[in-house]
Amino acid sequence: MIIEKENITIQAVINKDGISFLNREDRPLAFKVIKNRILFLDEEYSDYIFILEDLKTANIMTFKHHNVKINFFVYKNGFGVINPRGYVVEIEDAKHIDFQGYEMWGGGRGYKWSRSLPLLTESWLIGFGADTYAMHFPQNDYVAKLRYFGKMNIVIDTPHNMFLYTAINTGMISVLSKFLIIALYAYSSIKLLRKSNMFSDIEKIAVAIFCAIVAYLISGITTDSVISVAPVF
Repeated sequence: MIIEKENITIQAVINKDGISFLNREDRPLAFKVIKNRILFLDEEYSDYIFILEDLKTANIMTFKHHNVKINFFVYKNGFGVINPRGYVVEIEDAKHIDFQGYEMWGGGRGYKWSRSLPLLTESWLIGFGADTYAMHFPQNDYVAKLRYFGKMNIVIDTPHNMFLYTAINTGMISVLSKFLIIALYAYSSIKLLRKSNMFSDIEKIAVAIFCAIVAYLISGITTDSVISVAPVF
């Protein structure tokens, strides 16, 4: 098991003598154990702490560094990551579009879009099913979650893009149907309003509704269709 952060590398290795720790050059890291807490003697590694817990039925090792906390299951010959639900899981190297350097754009939208777009290869026609996005997003992408969000227990349940969310849930047929309805509405509205003199209240209301719908659709590029607004739309 290897933990890397900036210029720090810690390799945890299980051998016949127990657990040992190595640095980037595969040299042993000296440590002391105080009340089941493994503390490194090197000042450079002093903020990196491992806690060993023997919980009768399992051996758990917890890694802590500031606000980052990861639980590992200790096997006889290796380690497994324990997810927030308490299950031992494999860390997933999720398929993604390269948003290198822009993952945290828009509050993490770069990361969410980069992992959501590859899902379209399977959902593009009729989708996975309404409101099933969270079940198909690669939630086991723990390394990336730690890198960009600082925690692994975050559940991604929306891409913060109304059209991408629709395509994954109910497919491109659904998205195209939505665009067709919007296009028909926009065409009829523009056709009628071009001939109007904007004097009547009905015409003013029509313009206001048209602008509101356009604004809602533009905001949908970077936001979701929220329950407080969707019924009005």
